[in-house]
Amino acid sequence: MNIEQTRRAAAVWRYAGFQGIVCRSPSLFRQGFSNWQGPHQRWGELVIFAGESLPPAVLLRRREDLDWL
Repeated sequence: MNIEQTRRAAAVWRYAGFQGIVCRSPSLFRQGFSNWQGPHQRWGELVIFAGESLPPAVLLRRREDLDWL
């Protein structure tokens, strides 16, 4: 999936009323991880649509580096 496909999918989900989604981590895939089975905590990332979250999302901090990748 390329960036434009990802953005279109996110827009569909957001306007369908979803508050967020759990997705596969591309950063793990780039490191060679490809076992997407079992509990998602090992391989998942949570995407929150901040404008849709209840209660409203609050930014606590922002990372400006790429260490989280």
